[in-house]
Amino acid sequence: MAQVWRSVGDALWSVCAADSMSMPVHWYYDTEDIRRDFGCWISGFRRPGLRHPSSILSLSSTTGSGRTACSSGAKRPDVVGNVILHDKLNLWKSSKGSVHYHQGLQSGDNTLNVLCCLRAVQSLVSGRFTDVSQPDARAAVLADYVCFLTTPGSHRDTYAESSHRAFFADWQDCRPTSPRAEVCRGTLQAPAELPSADSQLDAIGCLPMVLPFVLLSASANEEQAVSAAVEFVKLTHPHPKVPEYVSIYSRALHAVLGGAGVRQQAERALRRLDAWDACQSYSRKAARSSESVCGLQCLFVVFRSSESVCGLQVFRVCLWSSGLQSLFVVFRFALSSEDGLRVHQSAVDFLGLACYTKGALCSLFYLAHEFHDDPRGGILANTNCGGENCNRGAALGALLGAGGSYSGAAIPQEWKDELRDAREFIPGVLKQLQ
Repeated sequence: MAQVWRSVGDALWSVCAADSMSMPVHWYYDTEDIRRDFGCWISGFRRPGLRHPSSILSLSSTTGSGRTACSSGAKRPDVVGNVILHDKLNLWKSSKGSVHYHQGLQSGDNTLNVLCCLRAVQSLVSGRFTDVSQPDARAAVLADYVCFLTTPGSHRDTYAESSHRAFFADWQDCRPTSPRAEVCRGTLQAPAELPSADSQLDAIGCLPMVLPFVLLSASANEEQAVSAAVEFVKLTHPHPKVPEYVSIYSRALHAVLGGAGVRQQAERALRRLDAWDACQSYSRKAARSSESVCGLQCLFVVFRSSESVCGLQVFRVCLWSSGLQSLFVVFRFALSSEDGLRVHQSAVDFLGLACYTKGALCSLFYLAHEFHDDPRGGILANTNCGGENCNRGAALGALLGAGGSYSGAAIPQEWKDELRDAREFIPGVLKQLQ
């Protein structure tokens, strides 16, 4: 059982690392923008710029879900600035455009969704719930969630996605007198049939806040873990498709926490998502790219020295090809070549680059399959694939971190040392779990 709880801790560290690594390039849909803005591929924690190459923040609704032009809450009062994100409304309504979604964060900081995840873990552990699938556990998390987001100055992030804005648009209409009472979406017991909901709520951002319910159900049976996650997500993302996707992910994570292989669980999930055949094609391409360097088949390699270029590990090697000895510089990234990264970028672009849950889950499980024994490499590849890499990365990080706990492949200690929010929360949580 001690190993199971170690895997929970390693999963949490990797959740934070993957989210923070991706934060500066969150929603970069053209991966070349990553190199244009940062000079190279991301290989360490960076602070975001003031501007974002494809930001649509100024088009996002400040009154509820979605964009301003199509928001059903166009005549409702602003949520942004009045209820949440109290000092950020000017950035959302900036006439300059291209405002970075995470302006205000620093290197090693986590985005709002992962901060909510960390606080949920803390609430559940502090509440000493023996079964986090029970309504009281959900109530405790939602009570803290409401307090956190409605308190001015409680965090530094600029963006809150549609689920937060929709939740607090409803919340400001009813403002329950007791934080543990019916926290607006009807009751803490979700309706038996979910409504035909806003498509913006069918998003991979549903996963960070359900992660604590699965992680803290690691010692429970699978059905209890899945129930804990699904019942909570119905309160934050009331969309009819979301529970099935959360169930697929939760089953995989719960199994890995118990010692199952990441690669096998990723394949199982991809088959359920009807994406296995497509993923196999990209996997074969990535494997071929790792066997060659600069277009030459490597027959023998001798390491001469190592150094760092733009934060990436560089090895000087001798390659023998066609009987000729040549000296090359090989960048060890992901699957040992930039060609490998390009394959992963193409795979994620095809499977699902954006936030919609099914596509993002397919990309997540593809990367989990390819980097099943390499949390560091998987986190970096996810970041440099762009798109919805923060929430996708957080969920990927949980899988890779939990799996790495059993194989001894944890994220580097220097990463942990740089994770500002994680260092504030995780050590205390793990101490209480002992």
